[in-house]
Amino acid sequence: MELSPMIKIYKEPDLKNSYLIAGFPGPGGVGLGVASYLNRLGAEKFCEIEAYKFSSMPRSVIKGGVMEELEFLDNEFSYWKSKGENDLIIFKSEQPTFKKHEFINLALDVAEKFRVKRVYTSSGLIRPVRHTKEPWIFAAANKPELKEYLENFNLLPIKTGIGLTDLNAVLVGSARERNIEGVCLFSEVPVYVAPLPNPKGVKSILKLLSKMLSIDIDLVELDRFIKQMDQEMEKLYENLPEDTKKTFVESVESEAKLISDLTEAEIENLFMEAEKDPSEFRISKLGTKLYSSGLFPKYEDRFFKLIQKKR
Repeated sequence: MELSPMIKIYKEPDLKNSYLIAGFPGPGGVGLGVASYLNRLGAEKFCEIEAYKFSSMPRSVIKGGVMEELEFLDNEFSYWKSKGENDLIIFKSEQPTFKKHEFINLALDVAEKFRVKRVYTSSGLIRPVRHTKEPWIFAAANKPELKEYLENFNLLPIKTGIGLTDLNAVLVGSARERNIEGVCLFSEVPVYVAPLPNPKGVKSILKLLSKMLSIDIDLVELDRFIKQMDQEMEKLYENLPEDTKKTFVESVESEAKLISDLTEAEIENLFMEAEKDPSEFRISKLGTKLYSSGLFPKYEDRFFKLIQKKR
Protein backbone atom coordinates (compact mmCIF):
# COMPACT_ATOMS: atom_id res chain seq x y z
CA MET A 1 0.00 0.00 0.00
CA GLU A 2 1.10 3.56 -0.70
CA LEU A 3 1.69 5.52 2.49
CA SER A 4 1.27 9.21 3.18
CA PRO A 5 4.49 11.26 2.84
CA MET A 6 3.89 12.20 6.49
CA ILE A 7 4.91 8.66 7.46
CA LYS A 8 8.68 8.42 7.63
CA ILE A 9 9.95 4.84 7.50
CA TYR A 10 13.68 4.46 8.12
CA LYS A 11 13.81 0.68 7.92
CA GLU A 12 11.40 -2.05 6.80
CA PRO A 13 11.68 -4.95 9.25
CA ASP A 14 10.60 -8.44 8.26
CA LEU A 15 8.06 -9.29 10.98
CA LYS A 16 6.08 -12.44 11.72
CA ASN A 17 2.69 -12.52 13.47
CA SER A 18 3.05 -8.87 14.43
CA TYR A 19 0.97 -7.16 17.13
CA LEU A 20 0.81 -3.41 17.73
CA ILE A 21 1.20 -2.21 21.34
CA ALA A 22 0.30 1.48 21.63
CA GLY A 23 1.06 3.79 24.54
CA PHE A 24 -0.33 7.29 25.13
CA PRO A 25 -0.35 9.74 28.06
CA GLY A 26 -2.94 8.94 30.73
CA PRO A 27 -3.54 8.30 34.45
CA GLY A 28 -0.54 6.86 36.26
CA GLY A 29 1.53 7.00 33.08
CA VAL A 30 0.45 3.40 32.49
CA GLY A 31 0.15 3.45 28.69
CA LEU A 32 3.46 5.17 28.02
CA GLY A 33 5.07 3.15 30.81
CA VAL A 34 4.09 -0.14 29.16
CA ALA A 35 5.36 0.98 25.74
CA SER A 36 8.61 2.35 27.18
CA TYR A 37 9.32 -0.82 29.15
CA LEU A 38 8.68 -3.01 26.10
CA ASN A 39 11.20 -0.92 24.18
CA ARG A 40 13.80 -2.14 26.67
CA LEU A 41 13.47 -5.61 25.23
CA GLY A 42 15.85 -4.36 22.54
CA ALA A 43 13.32 -2.74 20.24
CA GLU A 44 14.62 -0.65 17.36
CA LYS A 45 13.02 2.55 16.08
CA PHE A 46 12.02 2.31 12.43
CA CYS A 47 9.27 4.85 11.78
CA GLU A 48 7.57 8.07 12.89
CA ILE A 49 4.77 10.38 11.80
CA GLU A 50 5.69 13.89 10.72
CA ALA A 51 3.26 15.56 13.05
CA TYR A 52 3.49 19.33 12.54
CA LYS A 53 -0.18 19.60 11.55
CA PHE A 54 -1.33 17.79 14.71
CA SER A 55 0.44 20.00 17.26
CA SER A 56 -0.43 23.55 18.32
CA MET A 57 2.82 24.37 20.10
CA PRO A 58 6.15 23.09 18.75
CA ARG A 59 9.20 22.91 21.01
CA SER A 60 12.58 24.34 20.11
CA VAL A 61 15.49 21.92 20.43
CA ILE A 62 18.57 23.67 21.79
CA LYS A 63 22.01 22.05 21.75
CA GLY A 64 25.07 23.80 23.10
CA GLY A 65 23.22 27.10 23.30
CA VAL A 66 22.12 26.90 19.66
CA MET A 67 18.49 26.49 18.59
CA GLU A 68 18.83 23.74 16.00
CA GLU A 69 15.28 22.69 15.15
CA LEU A 70 11.60 22.74 16.04
CA GLU A 71 10.11 19.55 17.44
CA PHE A 72 6.42 18.91 17.06
CA LEU A 73 4.39 15.96 18.35
CA ASP A 74 6.80 13.38 19.74
CA ASN A 75 6.00 9.89 18.41
CA GLU A 76 7.82 6.78 17.28
CA PHE A 77 7.35 3.23 16.06
CA SER A 78 9.78 0.54 17.19
CA TYR A 79 9.88 -3.13 16.36
CA TRP A 80 10.95 -6.11 18.42
CA LYS A 81 11.61 -9.54 16.96
CA SER A 82 10.99 -12.22 19.53
CA LYS A 83 12.53 -15.67 19.77
CA GLY A 84 9.03 -17.10 19.73
CA GLU A 85 6.07 -16.91 17.40
CA ASN A 86 5.03 -13.26 17.78
CA ASP A 87 6.80 -10.00 16.95
CA LEU A 88 5.84 -6.56 18.27
CA ILE A 89 5.43 -3.07 16.88
CA ILE A 90 5.51 -0.56 19.74
CA PHE A 91 3.90 2.83 19.09
CA LYS A 92 4.50 5.68 21.56
CA SER A 93 3.03 9.12 21.12
CA GLU A 94 2.11 12.33 22.88
CA GLN A 95 -1.50 13.51 22.58
CA PRO A 96 -2.15 15.35 19.31
CA THR A 97 -3.87 18.70 19.74
CA PHE A 98 -5.74 18.59 16.44
CA LYS A 99 -7.16 15.99 14.05
CA LYS A 100 -6.76 12.99 16.35
CA HIS A 101 -8.68 10.68 14.02
CA GLU A 102 -6.45 11.55 11.07
CA PHE A 103 -3.32 11.06 13.18
CA ILE A 104 -4.48 7.67 14.42
CA ASN A 105 -5.35 6.54 10.91
CA LEU A 106 -1.79 7.28 9.83
CA ALA A 107 -0.66 4.99 12.66
CA LEU A 108 -3.06 2.32 11.43
CA ASP A 109 -1.65 2.70 7.91
CA VAL A 110 1.67 1.59 9.39
CA ALA A 111 -0.08 -1.28 11.17
CA GLU A 112 -1.68 -2.47 7.95
CA LYS A 113 1.56 -2.23 5.99
CA PHE A 114 3.22 -4.60 8.44
CA ARG A 115 0.17 -6.90 8.62
CA VAL A 116 -0.61 -6.35 12.29
CA LYS A 117 -2.97 -9.05 13.59
CA ARG A 118 -4.31 -7.15 16.59
CA VAL A 119 -3.93 -3.77 18.28
CA TYR A 120 -3.49 -3.47 22.06
CA THR A 121 -3.62 -0.25 24.04
CA SER A 122 -3.35 0.31 27.78
CA SER A 123 -4.06 3.05 30.26
CA GLY A 124 -4.84 3.73 33.89
CA LEU A 125 -8.41 3.74 35.14
CA ILE A 126 -8.90 6.09 38.10
CA ARG A 127 -10.77 4.36 40.89
CA PRO A 128 -11.34 4.75 44.67
CA VAL A 129 -8.89 2.03 45.69
CA ARG A 130 -5.76 1.90 47.84
CA HIS A 131 -2.26 1.84 46.37
CA THR A 132 -1.48 -1.32 48.38
CA LYS A 133 -4.11 -3.30 46.46
CA GLU A 134 -3.11 -5.42 43.48
CA PRO A 135 -4.80 -3.66 40.57
CA TRP A 136 -7.64 -5.27 38.71
CA ILE A 137 -7.53 -5.04 34.93
CA PHE A 138 -10.57 -3.96 32.95
CA ALA A 139 -10.92 -4.55 29.23
CA ALA A 140 -12.93 -3.51 26.21
CA ALA A 141 -12.75 -5.07 22.73
CA ASN A 142 -13.78 -3.74 19.34
CA LYS A 143 -15.40 -7.01 18.20
CA PRO A 144 -17.94 -9.23 19.99
CA GLU A 145 -15.95 -12.41 19.24
CA LEU A 146 -13.03 -11.06 21.30
CA LYS A 147 -15.09 -11.06 24.51
CA GLU A 148 -14.69 -14.81 24.94
CA TYR A 149 -10.94 -14.51 24.32
CA LEU A 150 -10.67 -11.90 27.08
CA GLU A 151 -12.67 -14.08 29.48
CA ASN A 152 -9.82 -16.60 29.38
CA PHE A 153 -7.68 -14.08 31.26
CA ASN A 154 -10.24 -13.34 33.96
CA LEU A 155 -10.54 -9.65 33.00
CA LEU A 156 -13.34 -7.34 34.08
CA PRO A 157 -15.46 -5.74 31.36
CA ILE A 158 -15.80 -1.97 31.17
CA LYS A 159 -19.31 -1.10 32.32
CA THR A 160 -21.92 -0.64 29.62
CA GLY A 161 -22.66 3.01 28.98
CA ILE A 162 -19.16 4.31 29.71
CA GLY A 163 -17.97 6.36 26.76
CA LEU A 164 -14.21 6.16 26.20
CA THR A 165 -13.03 9.36 24.54
CA ASP A 166 -9.24 9.24 24.77
CA LEU A 167 -6.69 8.27 22.14
CA ASN A 168 -6.91 4.60 23.12
CA ALA A 169 -10.58 4.54 22.15
CA VAL A 170 -9.90 6.38 18.88
CA LEU A 171 -7.22 3.83 17.94
CA VAL A 172 -9.20 0.71 18.80
CA GLY A 173 -12.42 2.12 17.33
CA SER A 174 -10.69 3.13 14.11
CA ALA A 175 -9.03 -0.29 13.89
CA ARG A 176 -12.48 -1.85 13.84
CA GLU A 177 -13.34 0.22 10.75
CA ARG A 178 -10.43 -1.53 9.03
CA ASN A 179 -11.41 -4.97 10.33
CA ILE A 180 -8.37 -5.07 12.64
CA GLU A 181 -8.97 -6.58 16.07
CA GLY A 182 -8.42 -4.21 18.98
CA VAL A 183 -8.30 -4.45 22.77
CA CYS A 184 -8.14 -1.69 25.40
CA LEU A 185 -6.64 -2.74 28.75
CA PHE A 186 -7.08 -0.56 31.84
CA SER A 187 -5.26 -1.03 35.13
CA GLU A 188 -6.68 0.50 38.30
CA VAL A 189 -4.99 3.70 39.47
CA PRO A 190 -5.84 5.08 42.95
CA VAL A 191 -7.55 8.44 42.63
CA TYR A 192 -5.31 10.17 45.18
CA VAL A 193 -2.09 9.32 43.28
CA ALA A 194 -3.38 9.49 39.68
CA PRO A 195 -0.82 12.16 38.58
CA LEU A 196 2.12 10.05 39.82
CA PRO A 197 3.83 7.28 37.83
CA ASN A 198 2.18 3.99 38.70
CA PRO A 199 4.64 1.15 38.04
CA LYS A 200 2.31 -1.36 39.72
CA GLY A 201 -0.26 -0.66 37.00
CA VAL A 202 2.43 -0.94 34.32
CA LYS A 203 3.53 -4.31 35.71
CA SER A 204 -0.03 -5.67 35.80
CA ILE A 205 -0.49 -4.89 32.09
CA LEU A 206 2.93 -6.27 31.11
CA LYS A 207 2.28 -9.55 32.97
CA LEU A 208 -1.00 -9.87 31.11
CA LEU A 209 0.54 -9.09 27.71
CA SER A 210 3.29 -11.64 28.32
CA LYS A 211 0.58 -14.30 28.69
CA MET A 212 -1.50 -13.05 25.79
CA LEU A 213 1.43 -12.82 23.37
CA SER A 214 3.64 -15.63 24.74
CA ILE A 215 6.65 -13.36 25.30
CA ASP A 216 9.08 -13.25 28.21
CA ILE A 217 9.47 -9.89 29.99
CA ASP A 218 11.97 -9.36 32.81
CA LEU A 219 10.12 -7.23 35.39
CA VAL A 220 12.83 -7.03 38.08
CA GLU A 221 13.56 -3.36 37.39
CA LEU A 222 9.86 -2.54 37.76
CA ASP A 223 9.75 -4.25 41.14
CA ARG A 224 12.38 -1.83 42.46
CA PHE A 225 10.42 1.14 41.12
CA ILE A 226 7.19 -0.19 42.68
CA LYS A 227 8.83 -0.37 46.11
CA GLN A 228 10.06 3.21 45.77
CA MET A 229 6.71 4.59 44.59
CA ASP A 230 4.75 2.69 47.26
CA GLN A 231 6.67 4.63 49.87
CA GLU A 232 5.74 7.94 48.22
CA MET A 233 2.11 6.92 47.83
CA GLU A 234 1.89 5.84 51.46
CA LYS A 235 2.91 9.35 52.53
CA LEU A 236 0.10 10.83 50.43
CA TYR A 237 -2.38 8.30 51.78
CA GLU A 238 -1.49 9.05 55.39
CA ASN A 239 -2.21 12.73 54.80
CA LEU A 240 -5.76 12.01 53.64
CA PRO A 241 -8.70 12.71 56.01
CA GLU A 242 -9.73 9.63 58.01
CA ASP A 243 -13.24 9.64 56.50
CA THR A 244 -11.73 9.52 53.03
CA LYS A 245 -9.47 6.62 53.95
CA LYS A 246 -12.50 4.60 55.09
CA THR A 247 -14.20 5.05 51.71
CA PHE A 248 -11.21 3.46 49.96
CA VAL A 249 -11.07 0.46 52.32
CA GLU A 250 -14.83 -0.11 52.15
CA SER A 251 -14.78 0.26 48.39
CA VAL A 252 -12.14 -2.46 48.03
CA GLU A 253 -13.93 -4.87 50.36
CA SER A 254 -17.42 -4.31 48.95
CA GLU A 255 -16.27 -4.45 45.36
CA ALA A 256 -14.32 -7.65 45.96
CA LYS A 257 -17.54 -9.25 47.18
CA LEU A 258 -19.44 -7.88 44.18
CA ILE A 259 -16.89 -9.30 41.73
CA SER A 260 -17.04 -12.66 43.51
CA ASP A 261 -20.84 -12.67 43.29
CA LEU A 262 -20.76 -11.76 39.59
CA THR A 263 -18.21 -14.50 38.85
CA GLU A 264 -20.29 -17.16 40.59
CA ALA A 265 -23.40 -15.97 38.74
CA GLU A 266 -21.50 -16.36 35.47
CA ILE A 267 -20.38 -19.86 36.48
CA GLU A 268 -23.98 -20.83 37.25
CA ASN A 269 -24.99 -19.68 33.76
CA LEU A 270 -22.18 -21.75 32.24
CA PHE A 271 -23.33 -24.82 34.19
CA MET A 272 -26.89 -24.31 32.91
CA GLU A 273 -25.64 -24.04 29.31
CA ALA A 274 -23.46 -27.16 29.68
CA GLU A 275 -26.31 -29.16 31.23
CA LYS A 276 -28.57 -28.27 28.32
CA ASP A 277 -25.86 -28.85 25.73
CA PRO A 278 -23.07 -31.06 27.21
CA SER A 279 -20.81 -30.60 24.20
CA GLU A 280 -17.03 -30.57 24.48
CA PHE A 281 -17.06 -26.85 23.73
CA ARG A 282 -19.48 -25.98 26.55
CA ILE A 283 -17.70 -28.17 29.13
CA SER A 284 -14.28 -26.83 28.12
CA LYS A 285 -15.53 -23.26 28.44
CA LEU A 286 -16.92 -24.00 31.91
CA GLY A 287 -13.71 -25.71 33.03
CA THR A 288 -11.58 -22.80 31.81
CA LYS A 289 -13.68 -20.34 33.80
CA LEU A 290 -13.51 -22.48 36.95
CA TYR A 291 -9.73 -22.68 36.78
CA SER A 292 -9.13 -19.01 35.86
CA SER A 293 -11.37 -17.79 38.69
CA GLY A 294 -9.74 -20.07 41.26
CA LEU A 295 -13.12 -21.59 42.11
CA PHE A 296 -12.57 -25.09 40.69
CA PRO A 297 -12.25 -26.76 44.14
CA LYS A 298 -15.66 -25.39 45.13
CA TYR A 299 -17.37 -26.80 42.02
CA GLU A 300 -15.14 -29.83 41.42
CA ASP A 301 -17.71 -32.53 42.30
CA ARG A 302 -20.45 -30.89 40.28
CA PHE A 303 -18.12 -30.45 37.29
CA PHE A 304 -17.05 -34.12 37.21
CA LYS A 305 -20.65 -35.27 37.61
CA LEU A 306 -21.45 -33.26 34.49
CA ILE A 307 -18.64 -35.01 32.58
CA GLN A 308 -19.85 -38.45 33.73
CA LYS A 309 -23.37 -37.56 32.67
CA LYS A 310 -22.05 -36.67 29.19
CA ARG A 311 -20.44 -40.11 28.90
